[in-house]
Amino acid sequence: MKQIDVVLGKKIKQRRTQLGLSQAELGELLQLSAQQIQRYESGENTISVSKLIPLARCLNLEASDLLEGLNEEPVTAPTLLTREEPRKLRLMIVEDDSADVILLMEAIQETDTPVEIIHVYEADKLLQTLKSMSALPDVILMDINMPRTNGIDALKELKKSSFKQLPVVMLSNSIRVQDLLAAYDAHASGYIQKNAQSDMYVQDIVTFVTYWRNVCVTPARYKN
Repeated sequence: MKQIDVVLGKKIKQRRTQLGLSQAELGELLQLSAQQIQRYESGENTISVSKLIPLARCLNLEASDLLEGLNEEPVTAPTLLTREEPRKLRLMIVEDDSADVILLMEAIQETDTPVEIIHVYEADKLLQTLKSMSALPDVILMDINMPRTNGIDALKELKKSSFKQLPVVMLSNSIRVQDLLAAYDAHASGYIQKNAQSDMYVQDIVTFVTYWRNVCVTPARYKN
């Protein structure tokens, strides 16, 4: 639920009340259900431009009248979780090996799922990159074995920063149990061991992308 939708919904409800229209009556004019009008007024549903213009006309207003001053409203963090249609997954990959990145991107393409990829080559540049971003990633997929700063150390630094809520899943060729335990000790949200069989590796990535896009609600949706 976005603050701008809540404010717009209040303006619609106020104008509807002034005109003496019920939600059902306004919905009938727009060929919508009373429940849909209620969702608009509560801010639960975003009003598309194609619906905003006829809605304004039914309220004897111009669309600009409803939009006036919305950008001046203070933006506050939403207090309720809402189930929204899945959007493009923002995935940050922290990986220094270009060949592994290409293989990972090819696997992601097999998912037929919209994914926006942000690639960071060096783990010690992770926090710097996050600070420069206008929209945070939904999930970070990070290799363990990297030069200068390894993935575990980068994960520990991230979890001590203002970005500590971002989920980080470790992706590694390592077969050492101590790497797995170290990742979870540092509060990793998951650990994926790279499968040597390409078809199984692709399936693992398909499952990963589907899970984080379609099932999980991530902090980035409420912090951006």
